[in-house]
Amino acid sequence: MNHEAGVLDDEAVPYAGLSPELVVDAVEAAGFRCDGRQLALNSYENRVYQVGIEDDRPVVVKFYRPGRWSDAAILEEHGFALELAEAEIPVVAPLDTGAGTLMRYGGYRYAVFARVSLLFFLIFFLNFWTAARFLKKNCFSRRWVDWCTMRSRAMDG
Repeated sequence: MNHEAGVLDDEAVPYAGLSPELVVDAVEAAGFRCDGRQLALNSYENRVYQVGIEDDRPVVVKFYRPGRWSDAAILEEHGFALELAEAEIPVVAPLDTGAGTLMRYGGYRYAVFARVSLLFFLIFFLNFWTAARFLKKNCFSRRWVDWCTMRSRAMDG
């Protein structure tokens, strides 16, 4: 903030230009036909919206905070999520809209994701909780470490 002039600069308000119209235009630039519905979702660092799509399920669009992450870091995260999804691990991976998973519009970087239901998150949480309990009980056991090492070597070759 420029305290002397009392004016907010772009670094203080990184999303000042992110209007509802720009959100819709960005989603349409990614190849979707929006129906006008839009819902802001909770996010600490980024801006995330659910956007209605004509004759289809809504999508979730994530606008990345300017200057926070490099393109390489975002693309690494996208690649990892896509690998997990390919391995049938429940994760919401970004959609490849033909222009890749990381797009630009109006000076913002963004990605589009399929919207998932509350049931997906409940199943994911239950699986995560179960795995965490199992690992907590067993991860320090020497037998468990030996088994994991043996299993890993068997899978590698």
